Amino acid sequence: MAVTLNETPGSSRLHIGIFGKTNSGKSALINAFTGQEVSIVSNVAGTTTDPVYKAMEVHPLGPCIIIDTAGFGDESELGKSRMEKTRLAAEKTDIALLLVAGNGDAVLDEEEMHWYRFLKEHGTPVLFVVGKTDIRSDAQVDKLAAAIREIRVYEGNRIEIDYLFPESYRALLER
Repeated sequence: MAVTLNETPGSSRLHIGIFGKTNSGKSALINAFTGQEVSIVSNVAGTTTDPVYKAMEVHPLGPCIIIDTAGFGDESELGKSRMEKTRLAAEKTDIALLLVAGNGDAVLDEEEMHWYRFLKEHGTPVLFVVGKTDIRSDAQVDKLAAAIREIRVYEGNRIEIDYLFPESYRALLER
């Protein structure tokens, strides 16, 4: 007999963390992923201050906790505190979704690579998600996708395409 969400203690649930720069679309992603308004979405950078945890069933994974985190690159007075909370959430994460925005050249920037390495050093599988494709040119999206593939090829990872676009958020449930 399968164990249901309510029968599974929080510590036994698969923790899926969403990470990325401030205002990169993490809260919109958790809302799309869950099909609910779990997090506040705003154009104001730093809207998410503390991690937001949402318990739900994800087929075929079973009981999960989806975590929306504060964005990195927060230069505000509270930025260090927010990053500490994000780091603690990362340590609880079993699978990470790294929402990438890139820099002006449409390649992953230093902070995105820092968090990617941090997660990998902790043994956390990372799935890249290309964000804000609605305001990017096809060429920018292609450059980001190529940068992601380059990281994966360099590390010998066999996943050829492991990035998603906003219209495919629900496809995460099928992975």
